[in-house]
Amino acid sequence: MFHSRFIKYANLDVKTWRGGENRSVLHYAINGTFDHNTVGEVLALGADVNAVDSKGYTGLHLIADSDCVEGVQPEIVELFLDREDFDLEAKAADGRTACDMARERCLQSEFDAHVYKMTEMLVVRELRRRRLKRELEYERGERRRCEAALAPEVGRVRAQHEREIRNRKRKNDMLIEAEIENLKRLRRRLE
Repeated sequence: MFHSRFIKYANLDVKTWRGGENRSVLHYAINGTFDHNTVGEVLALGADVNAVDSKGYTGLHLIADSDCVEGVQPEIVELFLDREDFDLEAKAADGRTACDMARERCLQSEFDAHVYKMTEMLVVRELRRRRLKRELEYERGERRRCEAALAPEVGRVRAQHEREIRNRKRKNDMLIEAEIENLKRLRRRLE
């Protein structure tokens, strides 16, 4: 049974250490325990969430390809999804993503269907969230680019508008003064 205390006692560098089949410490934590606390500790120690083994499997591929205890897996999956740097669309050497593998497991066994459907749902939700975030960042970038491109024109239109307002005010002031003079003349004639 793998335990995170082993890492500390063995002085393992979780970022660079590799074992058999080129597996990282994170791979061993997932494959050895399926305990989300242990996996969380390994990730907190700085393990590369995108590390791949000799088959091109990330940790999420291992989860999707294994027989784990129902109820624990979604929590482990969420640990991966909480990491912004995790590549959800990573493909193993055989070209399958973790979602592809989870989908295949659902078709093979009704017992695993609930767990793998949950995994797939979590991954799809995270993919959507990240896509929306990218789209929002793109739109913000586009808005900034448009504002920068339009800034000279906006400044010219604003200056022209301010000139027009000053001219109208001057014209109105002149009309008011002319009316006041007309009223004064009329008053003098009437007196």
